[in-house]
Amino acid sequence: QLKKEKVYNNSNFLISQKEFNYNASSNTMIDNNFLSSKVQPNYFHSSHWEALTYSLSVSNLTDQSYYPITGNSLLTSTNQKNYSATGVLSETNSSVQYNADFLPNVSTAFKSNGDEIITKTYYSNDYNSSVSAAIQLLKTKHAIAVPIATEKWLKKAVTNEEFLVEASINEFIVLPNNDVKIGKVYALENKEPIAKFIIQDWNGNTLVRNIGYFKVQQEFAYNSDGNQVRTTT
Repeated sequence: QLKKEKVYNNSNFLISQKEFNYNASSNTMIDNNFLSSKVQPNYFHSSHWEALTYSLSVSNLTDQSYYPITGNSLLTSTNQKNYSATGVLSETNSSVQYNADFLPNVSTAFKSNGDEIITKTYYSNDYNSSVSAAIQLLKTKHAIAVPIATEKWLKKAVTNEEFLVEASINEFIVLPNNDVKIGKVYALENKEPIAKFIIQDWNGNTLVRNIGYFKVQQEFAYNSDGNQVRTTT
């Protein structure tokens, strides 16, 4: 795993450094469906070739049963420093949170003035299956790591107010050959960040919660084999 990353310019001067922190965990799967056993003799016997059969007492064997151990190591935070000729120019800390599927769903960057930039990612399991046949099929096919929507929020330190700064939504469709592909891409369009009390919270029961602020940016067409043949922007 990457622990530290340094970037130098042509003069071999350090211009940035990024450190990565992880959280490792393990879990023993106590499930008899996955129980394994190892059997080995306590000592070995030998006999002449004429002895075609030989009985070995169970007491001469040792067995050991065990369950599989699973684990993961997830990125939890980063620290990035940008340097100038006189020293540290800026420093940014960020944290990462994960959903029940171990997918990164909330990333928070802490600015020097106390403001927070919060990026939220939503996946197929975050939505109600009734939202669309495509989302239902993504779940059925266990395509749970496919991002459906991404939102970037600004949280002000002084007032704790939140403003939606950027957002994009992938609308998936089911093709005649049963492939699931992106049909349309929506993006937030507004002259300035939108206060949370206006745009409201994300809702897992609908794909585009406020069509007045989200506009289609791209639309894709596919042939009968599921290959993309046209992009409209």
